[in-house]
Amino acid sequence: MPVPPFVDGYHLPEGEHPCTLEEARERFAVGSSRREEIWRSFTGLLHRLEQIKLFPEVILLDGSFVTGKSDPGGR
Repeated sequence: MPVPPFVDGYHLPEGEHPCTLEEARERFAVGSSRREEIWRSFTGLLHRLEQIKLFPEVILLDGSFVTGKSDPGGR
């Protein structure tokens, strides 16, 4: 199921929104170099987990990365 639209142009609707990694990438890892940088770091972490034989069933994406903020993690 795709990630729902922002309810106010900035926040997702309340609750959990299951999606694939590709759906998350298409929705949140575009639009700014900062978003792309965060996604590269995140996928690097996933790759490292695979190398040490850890395979999470669920991953929670949270914080300003999953908002409409153009500079997530910024001040």
